[in-house]
Amino acid sequence: GARIHGVVYGRSADMEISGAGLVQGAFVAAGHVGSHSAPAVVYDADTVARIRLTQGAIVRVPGGWRDF
Repeated sequence: GARIHGVVYGRSADMEISGAGLVQGAFVAAGHVGSHSAPAVVYDADTVARIRLTQGAIVRVPGGWRDF
C-alpha cells in the first residue's frame, strides 16, 4: 500500500481504489469512489495548508497531466 502525504484529486466520474494504503492530507473526487480494500484517508488540515501556501493553486505531477 502506498503512503501519500498531500492532496489526491480524481477527475474521473467513477474511481476504483485497489489495495490498502494511506492518504494523509485530502482526497477529492469528482464522482463515486469505490474500493474492495480498506485504504485509510486521514484529513490533515496542516498538510493541505502547507501545500496551498507553498505550491500554488495547481501542481502538475510529471507524467500525470494529459491535455488532449
